[in-house]
This record gives sequence, structure tokens and C-alpha cells, in this order.
Amino acid sequence: MNPPDRPGVAYFHAEPNDPVDTLLRRLDARLYGPRRARRELLAEVADGLADAERRYAEAGYGTEAARRAAAEEFGDPDTLVPVYQAELTASQGRRTALLLLFGLPVASRLWGLLWSVVPRQAPPTPAEVAWLYPMYQAATLVSVMGAVLGLALLVRGARRGRSPGAVVVLLGVAGALAVALNLTASVSHAIVARSPAEVIENSPLAVVIYVVTVLAMALVATAAWRSIALARRARTREWRVWL
Repeated sequence: MNPPDRPGVAYFHAEPNDPVDTLLRRLDARLYGPRRARRELLAEVADGLADAERRYAEAGYGTEAARRAAAEEFGDPDTLVPVYQAELTASQGRRTALLLLFGLPVASRLWGLLWSVVPRQAPPTPAEVAWLYPMYQAATLVSVMGAVLGLALLVRGARRGRSPGAVVVLLGVAGALAVALNLTASVSHAIVARSPAEVIENSPLAVVIYVVTVLAMALVATAAWRSIALARRARTREWRVWL
């Protein structure tokens, strides 16, 4: 059974010793990253090999000879793994950055809109919980700044041919920190000020925003974990100075 970021390639042929299949399987075994991005990348490689095989077939090669020639023309897949892996790692980084940008900040904005619509139901702000609101703001700031900076560094690194591993790890750390800050503030507020049940009782619309908030935190936390795990699994060791 394949892990989440290691889906099997559905376009392999049945022949175990087929040179094209062998090449694709070697790439499939070495590459890690977002499922869709991996599938698209491997599909592009397979299409390129199919085009090469077609050219050799039109030149008079037999089926087996054409597939073997196409695989030989492609070369050693191990030499291209770093290039392909960098592309997949950057793809995961962009995904994490977008979730940081539109996850927790949107949820936080929704809470603000709710209390502006029904100000009488807004939660109290006693001195005991005053310190929680800067924590919410810090979570939003980490999310937005981390996303913007991460995307900028990914673009800068792509133009200069640098490994995206370090930036993707930093995006993962930013996501984990934002979730930790938001979760800590939410739990503390529920204990000290008002529980979710009290909030929902006074404003049923809060149910929707609670769902959005939990979903946003889950998505950001998952993306953060995958970013850090991917960079580690891909053995990205090149930590460079980006600024």
C-alpha cells in the first residue's frame, strides 16, 4: 500500500523487464512530493518516452528495440532525480504557502466579521484573557509573513537554480508555529472566558466558523508536517543564504 505522497504510477506496462517501465519505476521509487504533482511529472516523462519510442518506430525499429532506444536516449534517471525532486519540493512549498496565506487569516477574519454583525454576542475581554488576542494576531502575522516571504524566496531560488529545501522547511516551521499559537489561544480562551458551547448558544452562526477554523488548522498542520518531512526524506542538505 502506497503512503499519501507515494502513489503508484498507473501507466506502467505489464512487462517486468521492459526498459521504459524500469526507468519509470526507478523515478517513481526515488521521487517524493504532492500526489498530483508527482503524477503529472511522471506522466510528462512517460509522454516524452512515448514520443521518443514513436520516432524510433517510424525509423524502422521494432517495438522492443524502439522502447530500449527511447530509454537509452533518456539516460540515467538518477542524474535527473535532483532536478525533478527540487520541482516537487517547490510544489509542496507553494501549497503550504497558499494554505498559510488563506487558512488561519481567513478564519480569523470570519470571527471578526461575526462579532461586528452581532456585537452584543461578542466574547468578553476580561484582563485575564487580554494576552490571548496578541497571540491570535501573532498567529495571523506568522501565517501571512511566512507565506509571502516563502513564495518570494521560492521564486528567487528558482531563478537562481537553488534548492528549495530550506525554504520549504521554513514554511513548514511557520505553519506549525501559527497553528500552535492559534490552538493555544483558542483552548485558553475556552477555558478562561467562554466555551464553544456558550459561543454557539449565543450565536448559532459560530458553528460554521468553528468548522472553518478547525479545517484551516488541520490543513495548515498537515501541510507543515508534509513540508518538513518531504525536505528531510528527499535529503535536502543545501541550506543557503537566501537574502
